[in-house]
Amino acid sequence: MAYLKFKADKIFNGTHFLEDDMVLITDESGIIQKTLPANEAGDDIQQLSGIVTPGFVNCHCHLELSHLKNVIPPHTGLIDFLCSVVTKRDFPTEVIKEEIIKAENEMYKNGTIAVGDIGNTADTLDVKKNSKIWWQNFVEVLSLTDEKAEDNFNHYKNVADTLEKNY
Repeated sequence: MAYLKFKADKIFNGTHFLEDDMVLITDESGIIQKTLPANEAGDDIQQLSGIVTPGFVNCHCHLELSHLKNVIPPHTGLIDFLCSVVTKRDFPTEVIKEEIIKAENEMYKNGTIAVGDIGNTADTLDVKKNSKIWWQNFVEVLSLTDEKAEDNFNHYKNVADTLEKNY
């Protein structure tokens, strides 16, 4: 089995920074095998600038709303935020898809390895199918009146089924 060896300015193991002379050793698929002092790690150590850290988990994301970044002002409160989402949600499909791709790329480049994504459409499906990030979908069911509750539930059940069957 081939091993990859990494030394960085700092190595964070998820709870603390390791001593400066440590080397991270992974198998060829990137699974961490161990850490060793540099003088015990042998040759072929790749020197990296920056911090090596475990991947990040984004526990609460709304990838399908990526096109609203910088459109809805922050810190407006929940009611104003929800009203803005409803009234500013209609963008051209190509813009929505482009912003979803950008957001997924940004998360991946910043070290995100898993995401809990909350949505009520399947607009993100194509990006998730080809993503290096692991996705857990949570379909949000919205119904403001009892009269439409069953129809809304069935609609969102179809969204959940689409995401589950195709991703």
